[in-house]
Order: sequence, then structure tokens, then C-alpha cells
Amino acid sequence: MAYKITSFYTFFDKDITSAKKLLPFFKKKTDALDLRGIILLADEGINATISGDAKKIEEFKFITNNTLKTSLLYKDTYSSKLPFKRMKVRLKDEIITFDKNIKPDNRNKLSPKAWHKVLSQNFNKGIILDVRNWYETELGTFERSVTLGIDTFQDFLSQFNKLNISPKKDVYMFCTGGIRCEKGAVALTKKGHKVFQLDGGILNYLRHYPEGFFKGECFVFDHRVSIDGKMEESKRYTLCPHCGQPAAGEYSCLRCGEFTKVCSRCIAERENQTCSKNCKYHLRIR
Repeated sequence: MAYKITSFYTFFDKDITSAKKLLPFFKKKTDALDLRGIILLADEGINATISGDAKKIEEFKFITNNTLKTSLLYKDTYSSKLPFKRMKVRLKDEIITFDKNIKPDNRNKLSPKAWHKVLSQNFNKGIILDVRNWYETELGTFERSVTLGIDTFQDFLSQFNKLNISPKKDVYMFCTGGIRCEKGAVALTKKGHKVFQLDGGILNYLRHYPEGFFKGECFVFDHRVSIDGKMEESKRYTLCPHCGQPAAGEYSCLRCGEFTKVCSRCIAERENQTCSKNCKYHLRIR
């Protein structure tokens, strides 16, 4: 694989002025190293996914650890082509939009080994909760997990409440890289649940257990769409040309005849049986 992709996050106790000072620093460093991806900065922390030459990615990690004065958990994957077109470094109110009043506290994190051990047993300790969006869970999830069918993480708590899960039940939660669970765990603990979260999320688990309890593919927020159990870029999914969601259904474009993949929701309409918005437009006016 020609390019390395790494994702990481951390919550830190800095005011917004410090976050603003980090903005030009990371812009300068990523530009100098010719990296592409996205870095979100806020007073609560940093959330990033970057891609580029493997040696330059390692140099960036070294610089970041020294700058933030901490050792971060990096989740590395690879790709045959750059999964991002440009580099974006942005200042946000939150690095994961949910509730600004919630402060993660690193509670009850399970290593991939501990998580795998729990799932290896006859699981009756509570529920395994997938906190990701519906289009992520459709591609793959852990065995016996409960999904919420949400559009965004902001809907997490309202949808969880509809499950009517007793506070006596423990919750084992997971997401792609771990960041959503940081806030979700605090929210559920306030409701009386004992919560355990998979440290580093699915990406960290697959590094250790490529043929473990995660079934299907893991959605990633870049042009690879998803990665398989061996953490290789998907050969099955592309982005639907009409809605941008993962698509696996293979069709011949009704306008130009080109091979294309369209998601199961869009394909229900005849004009969406096309390879692009341009072909869709011309099919419609024809």
C-alpha cells in the first residue's frame, strides 16, 4: 500500500485561545509534510485523520506527541491511493458534536484483548451497543450488538431512551475509533448504567483480531468508504453517486451504459439507475 492513514483524538484541558494557537501550527506542519485529511480543534481537544507518505506520518506523530506533551493512541491503516483530496484544519465548538457540558473521564475502557475475552464468553452481562450512524452499522458490526438507526450522534441519547434498557443492565459500547463512546459513556453513566467502552474502537480491535467478532466491513470517513477485517480498503463498496452513502449494488447506467454502484435506497427510483448526477439529469429530460 502506497499511503498511510492514521486517526487519533484526545481531550485536553485547554482554553479556546490555546486551540486557536494550535490552528496555524498544524496548518504549517501538515503543509510542510504534504499531508491530507482533516484536523478538528476545540477547547476540549483534537480529533484528526490524516494521510500521506508513511515516514512523514511518523514524523507528524512525533511532532504532535511533543507538542501536546502526551502519547496518543494512533489507529493506522493503509491505502493504494490518497483517501483525501486536501488538508483541512478547522476550529470547532466540539471535536465530536454531542453535548458541550459533558467532559470525558476515561472510565472503564476495555483493551481489544479484554473486549474479545468478554465476547468470547457466553455473553449475558448486559447489551453490546453500537453507537454509530445507521449507514455505518449496515456495513458491519459486532455479533449480538444493538444498533440505534441514528442519522447523527446527536440523536444517540434520544434513541437509546426508546430501548427502555434497565439501569441494572451493563452497557458495552463501541464506535469506529472510540471518540463517540467517550461522551456517550458519560451520558449513560448519568442515567445509572455501568458502562464499558472499547478503547480505540473497531479500528483498534481489528488490529489485534482481524478474524474476531466484528462481522462485515468498518465504515471510514474518507474515499475508501470502508475497510475489511484485515484493515484493507474495501473492494465491495463505493460511494453512491446520488446520495453519497455506501453502495454495493452493481448496475449498468441507463443513460451511458457505464458500470456503476448505487445504494439500495436510491436504486428504487428509475432515474437513479445512473452513474452520475449528470446522467441522471439527461435521463430525466429525455
